[in-house]
This record gives sequence, structure tokens and C-alpha cells, in this order.
Amino acid sequence: MGGTNRNSGLGIRACLAMLISQVLAFYSIKVTGVPCPAVDREALLGFKAGISSDESGRLATWNTTNCCTWEGVSCNVTTGRVIGLNLTSHLRSPFFGDSMTGVLSPSIGDLQELQILDLTDLHEIGGELPESLAKLSKLKHLILSSNNFNGTIPSFLVRLPKVELLELDRNAFTGPFPEFLGEIKSLRELRLSYLHFDGGIPSSLGNLVNLHKLELIETYVTGGIPASLGKLKNLKHLNLESSGITGAIPSELGFLPNLQTLDLSRTGISGSLPDTFGHLTSLEQLSITDTKISGSIPPSLGNLTKLQTILLNNNDLKGKIPESLGHLTNLKQLSLYGNSRLTGSIPETFGSLSSLQELDLSSCSISGPLPQSIGGMSSLQHIRVTFNSITGPIPDSFGLLSNLFNADMAYNLLSGPVPDGFTRNLTNLFFLYLDHNNITGVPSDLSNLKSLQIVYLDNNDLSLGTIKGLATLPKLGELHLSSCGLAGPFPKWVAELQLQESTDEVDPTISLSYNALTGSIPPELGNVSNLEYLALNNNKLSGSIPATLGNLLGLEIINLSSNVLSGSLPTSFSQLESLRFFNVSYNRLSGQIPQEAPYTSFGVSSYAPGNPGLCGSPLPPCKSR
Repeated sequence: MGGTNRNSGLGIRACLAMLISQVLAFYSIKVTGVPCPAVDREALLGFKAGISSDESGRLATWNTTNCCTWEGVSCNVTTGRVIGLNLTSHLRSPFFGDSMTGVLSPSIGDLQELQILDLTDLHEIGGELPESLAKLSKLKHLILSSNNFNGTIPSFLVRLPKVELLELDRNAFTGPFPEFLGEIKSLRELRLSYLHFDGGIPSSLGNLVNLHKLELIETYVTGGIPASLGKLKNLKHLNLESSGITGAIPSELGFLPNLQTLDLSRTGISGSLPDTFGHLTSLEQLSITDTKISGSIPPSLGNLTKLQTILLNNNDLKGKIPESLGHLTNLKQLSLYGNSRLTGSIPETFGSLSSLQELDLSSCSISGPLPQSIGGMSSLQHIRVTFNSITGPIPDSFGLLSNLFNADMAYNLLSGPVPDGFTRNLTNLFFLYLDHNNITGVPSDLSNLKSLQIVYLDNNDLSLGTIKGLATLPKLGELHLSSCGLAGPFPKWVAELQLQESTDEVDPTISLSYNALTGSIPPELGNVSNLEYLALNNNKLSGSIPATLGNLLGLEIINLSSNVLSGSLPTSFSQLESLRFFNVSYNRLSGQIPQEAPYTSFGVSSYAPGNPGLCGSPLPPCKSR
């Protein structure tokens, strides 16, 4: 989640940068024709002189008298003074290079009216920051991210009285975390991500009373979260994801009345979630994943009615899921997977989560039935409750989830047939994982599941008579029915399936392995459209291998091992140019292995043990008569 946030953050940054550029352009000399003063022109030429290589070509326009017409430069509409220098690569076309190599010239300090300096993503501008930056008394935005600046972050930055946005992430700065930053009271946003500091986060940051955003993503620090951050009453966004912080979460963080997002994921924090989190009434996103957090989920989280996202996966949380979470009617994503000590059942109150789009409770220790109220989660698109001990039948109300796209309920103790009501409204369902349960059958008519393409029913208690409804699925792409106790002749309807074409999500498959199917493989199986994976191994199939299987030109995998098939290998398989796995071992086949592709591509294990009558490479040569 944190990576998603970072990517979306870059998109927001690009939009903001473009908006700033447009605003500055509105106040620029390009509208009025007032020329820039010589002092600003000379300062910019000094900046240009510090650049030894300009792959982007942006500085090529810096050769006229009026510097307000130069790319990346914005001027005051009345005075002509330079107020913005924005050379960020975010505003460039992807068809152009974006890097510049060189140093930041001290002449930058002569742009005395400068308000915005943005050199984001120029990559190769480096060296130490010049002290002349401290002369920019009107500077509001200092954005130097994704470059190669080094040395310690200089203390002279404290002399910038109006700076609101300080962004120095993705550089080569070293040394201790700058304690003096706590003196820049004008700061509203501080971003120091992807840096390496000696020592911990200084408590002085608690003095930044105007701070709205603090980002230290993947910033190496030691020690804990300063309790003084609880004094930042205007803080809206706190992101310490993947930083080196350790220790307990200070209870003081629960008294940030304006906090909207909190991300402490992939850190070394431990202890329990503070009960004071129940006071974060402005909180919209809570992400604390992959940490050493333990203890129970505070029921007070149910007071946070603005919450849209709760990500608490891969921790050591224990106890029951609080029923109070069902009060979070604005919640869109709830992920608790990977907390193996979470117990109890899914609360019935979850039926009130009408805005919830994603529910992930996988790999916990949840038991009991699925809530009868589950049909009330009308916005649900993804449900993952795999690897638990959920019991009982699937509720009939499950069929009311008209927006559901992915249902993963594998590896549980669900029992009984899939209810008829399941087909009522699931017209958007694409993935259905019910494998490794005790399901006994499916409805006789599944034609209303108009989008369902991937079906996993392996390792259930099925019979051929209780699965005929699968033949009515209009867009089936993958059918997995291994180890289901299916006994009797090969089902004719399987040989009549028309599978969907292969996509990034679908590998057209028929898997009926590890059952007790008898009789011959129907020749009609060679007419199944788009089939790529065919697994019929470990059954009791007899007779010859149909030559019609050679018509399956897209076939990549065929496993017919461990049956009682007889006769010779069909020469029609020479058409299967995509075949990359082939196994007919442990059968009663005989005759010479055709000495042509694809047969010659496979080793001994594809043909033996078993099949004592087979001969020819890679097996011993056939005996001459």
C-alpha cells in the first residue's frame, strides 16, 4: 500500500508542479513584456554555468535578453523579477531526456525575489548546497528531490523565514538527522524520504506547529517515534513507512485532531496499538503492516467514522475482530491478513459496511460461519478469507454482492452445496476459489454468472451429478476439479466446453486429476476451444489416447500419467508446437515413440516408469522383428 501511495504521490506532485507552473506563468512577464532585470539574468546565467551537461536541452533557450522567456523561469507580472525556477522533469515529455549534470551555483542566492525553486528528478546535480541559498528570504518551496546533493543538510536553511515546503528526499546527504529543522516554524511540508541518517528523529520536530505533512519513507533512522510529534496539532499526513524506527507507538499520536493518514508499515515498531487511536476522528487511512505490533485491535477504532482504509496485515495481532468495526460505514478497504492469532468469527456487524470494496482476512485463525449479513456489503469487489477455519454453508445472501469480482474462500471448512441464491446477482464475478473445503455441489444453472472465468473447486466432496451446472457457465476459462472424489465415466459435458481465450489472467485449463474417472477419453475433447492445460492424471481412464487431441494447437501442458491407457502414441501430436510439458508415464502404452517433435523434446520421465511396451528414444530402442 505504501508503494501505491508513493506512486500516486508522484502523480499528485506532477499535477501540483504543473499547476504551480501555470499560476506562475499567469504572473509572468510573458504576459506583459516587462523585461527581467540584469541581476536576475546574470544569476540565472551563473546557474547555467554550473551545469556541465544538459541532456534535457531546457537551458538551450537561455540565450535571449529577456530571461522571463526562458524555459522553467517565471517572473512577476509587474516588476519582471524572477519568482520561480522550475526545471522538474515531471513537466517534460517522456520523449526527451531529463537529466542535468553539475552543481548548484552560488549565484542562485542573487534571485532575491525567488519563491519557488524546483529541481526535482534532474538526477546528476550534486555537491553540497551553497550557503547563498540562505539569502532567498522570500523562498516558499525548496524542492531538490532525486538528485545527487551530498554532505550534511546545512543548518543555514534555518535562515529561510518563509519556507513552507522542504523536499530533499532521494539525495546523498549524510550525517545526523538535522535537529535545527525544528526551528523552521513556517514549514508545512517536510519530505526527507530515502535518505540515511545517523541517529534518530529529533524531538525538536514537535515544534513545527504549522506542519501538515511529514514524510520519512525508507529513511534510515534509529530509535523510536518522538512523543513530541503528538504536539503537531495541524499535522494531516504522517508517513514513516519502511524507516528504521523501533519501539512502541507513543500514545501521544492519538491526540492529533487533524491527522488524515498514518503509515507506519514495514518498520520495527512493536507493542500494542494505543487505545488513544480512538481519538483520531479525522483519520481516513491507517496503514501499519509488516511490523511487530501485537495485542488486540482496539474497539475504539470503531469511533473513527471517516476511516476509508485499514491495513493491519502481517503483524502479530490476536483476539477477536471488534464488532465496532462494523460501524465504519465509509470504510473501503480492510486488510487483516497474516495475523495468525486473530480468532473468533467474522462479526455480523460487517453487513453494515456498505462502502467496503476489499476485505482480506486470509491466513488468520478465524472460525465460525460466514455472517448471514454478508449480502449487505453491497460495494464489495474482493473478498479473501483463505487459510482459515470458516465453517458451515455459504450464506444465500452472498448472491446479493453484485459488484463482486474476486471471491477467494479456499482452504477453509465450508460445507454443503453452493446455494442457488449464489447465482442471483453475481454478474461481475470473475474469480471463484472454493478449493480445499467440504463443498458438495453447485447449482444446476450457473448461466447468470456471466463474467465467471476462473473456477477452483479442487479438494472438495463432489460427485459427477452435483457439478453438471458448471457446463452452463457462459464464459468459462479455467476449470479446476482435482481431488474431488469424482467417480464414473468421463463427463461428456467437459468435452463439449468452449473455453475463453488466453489472457494475462486466464490460462485455459481443464484439470480433473486425482479422481476416479473411468472409461475412455472422449475424442470430442479435441474440439475444446483454446485449451492450453489438460490434466487428467491419476484416474482410471482406459483405451487409447485420442488422435483428436492433436487438434488442440495451443496446448502447452498435457498430463495423462497414472491411468490405464493403452495403444500407441498418436502421430497427430506433431502439430502441438507449443507443448512444453508432456507426461504419459504409469500407463500401458506400447509401440515406438514417434521420432519427431514434440516427442523428441521430452526425457525418459515423460514416458517411464510404466508403459513396458514403449520403445525408441529416449527409451531403449525397439527390438527388430
